[in-house]
Amino acid sequence: LKYFLKFLKVVPVTRAIDLKKKGKGRISLIQLKSGILKGEGSQFEEQVQPLDTLRVTVKGKGEKLPFVYFFQVLEVRDPETLLIKLTPEDANSIQQNRSFRKLNEDEVQLDAEFHVLPKVNQKKVFQGTLDALNAGKVIGIFPEGGSHDQTRLIDIKPGAVIFQYKYFEATGRVCPVVPVGLNYFGSHKFRSKVVVNVGTPLKVDLREADRPKMGGRSA
Repeated sequence: LKYFLKFLKVVPVTRAIDLKKKGKGRISLIQLKSGILKGEGSQFEEQVQPLDTLRVTVKGKGEKLPFVYFFQVLEVRDPETLLIKLTPEDANSIQQNRSFRKLNEDEVQLDAEFHVLPKVNQKKVFQGTLDALNAGKVIGIFPEGGSHDQTRLIDIKPGAVIFQYKYFEATGRVCPVVPVGLNYFGSHKFRSKVVVNVGTPLKVDLREADRPKMGGRSA
């Protein structure tokens, strides 16, 4: 698809999921309150770095599709222990999932495979997007960062907001964001009908003197 996408003026993106590596061992335990994740037979110190993401796949009993969770790694403590970023939504989903064995209100036992998604530097992506905006073009962004089979939104990435700040800093103009929602009648069927909801353009007030300054670190 390289030449076709280039013709469509697509800004190339290196996705962490395209660089994923199969994790050694299995995920055996998650402590919901502390964000501690335990592995069994794992080699976290060799395979995982802070800010990497774990893609944990759990096959539920009687479920057609597996449950997939993405956890950002905050700290590697030893070969079988990680500190992860656990959102309230994910914690609640894990707690309510009947496919997991609950040891108590805080600890959930599971036997799941995982992949390691490395942290990717996206400076070229940011520069290509800003160049397009400076040329007066429209940029389409999937703010979840990728496709998935979940029935809910996953964590929204901050890229669209960062582009707004950077564009304003460079030009002094506000770049509006138009929210668009897609709802499929049959998401796994070829040529499925889809409802496209287009919202009101949003403009963030970036002219306030006390607004936080964006750092040089890319997302």
